[in-house]
Amino acid sequence: MKLFYLARIDISSEDANSRHVIEFCRHFSRLGNPVTLFLPDLGKRSQIEGVDLVYIPVLIRHSAITYFLFYCMLFLLFPYYCIKMKPDVVYTRHQQMEWITTCLRFIFKFTYVAEVNGLSTVELKINGQPSWIIKLTGFVERYCFRFANLIVTPAPKIRDFLIETYSLDPQIFIDVTNGADPDVFYPMEQLQCRKKLGLPEDACILLFSGSFKKWHGIDKVIRIFPEVIKTNPNAVLILVGDGEERQAMQDHVKSNGLEDKIRFLGRRPFNEIPEYINSADLCLAPYFDPLLNETGISPIKIYEYMSCGKAIISSPVGGLENLFQEYQVGMMVDSFDPEDWAPALKTVLQDPHQLKTWGDNGRKATLKTFSWEAICRTIASAIETNGKL
Repeated sequence: MKLFYLARIDISSEDANSRHVIEFCRHFSRLGNPVTLFLPDLGKRSQIEGVDLVYIPVLIRHSAITYFLFYCMLFLLFPYYCIKMKPDVVYTRHQQMEWITTCLRFIFKFTYVAEVNGLSTVELKINGQPSWIIKLTGFVERYCFRFANLIVTPAPKIRDFLIETYSLDPQIFIDVTNGADPDVFYPMEQLQCRKKLGLPEDACILLFSGSFKKWHGIDKVIRIFPEVIKTNPNAVLILVGDGEERQAMQDHVKSNGLEDKIRFLGRRPFNEIPEYINSADLCLAPYFDPLLNETGISPIKIYEYMSCGKAIISSPVGGLENLFQEYQVGMMVDSFDPEDWAPALKTVLQDPHQLKTWGDNGRKATLKTFSWEAICRTIASAIETNGKL
């Protein structure tokens, strides 16, 4: 099948969103499906193996304006590409403005697949946005989702929320988690990784990789980390990534004299991320906001941790408890109180045999179920069966 993928992202940013799109397109193409990826032209151009890239001019590079202009310009240019290349499927990583372009399915008769990785209205609540913005977002999403032939969700809670909130047909949904590439994220020798990256060779390293957003909860782990140090004096927290909460966290670390124990490394090149994960004794995915129980989550970081054979500590929110219970990849701290993480970390760090068992389980699960190849095969099959091809 010939697939067009619409993504309002900067693929040079190397964050979780861009990695998701790149891996999906790359592996979907490897299965023998021609893929064309439509992106905003932000000045930096990249290449993706086996994928044709079309950069859409956005005229003005400002986040809010670019967001709108990308879909407006795409609407004007998209008919040309539809006539020229005749796509079977148009696939989107859901953004509220995509209806501007996907309404063209009624003219060009392509199958429209929307992938919904998070609930925008819940995220807006977490970020304290005004109620009118939340209501407007919900109105636009209701309109947009009714265009879709198939909706891909990474967690049952996301599916159930969309069905109930927007009165959608359950038959158009398929649940497929996020994943990792086991040929990129694989177990490496820990000491060699630490030496290469300049990390302390004899430390007990706890690692978080990802965006520093409010719902990620790493700021709360930082506040309880002195308790962890009391029982594990050689513990060091390594933070790989960036985001809106970084400055406040750095200020807290500095004011408490924790710079030697909590290290902010910023965004690192993509090819270094597996090495950082492999340098760790334990990987973190903290979530403390109760609102996350209203939605489902499927963080790419967790699957990358698993693929590298690393044990994980996380919170039972958004359906993560099902993953941990079925595949036994780490410990869940069943509490929204960050103080409960200190004794949990103390317990798990004292059992290296259990850490290895959890890590081995994660690697096996990735190879069998959570590789991008397996995920793309599942989605391709669903499109052919239920997407009206």
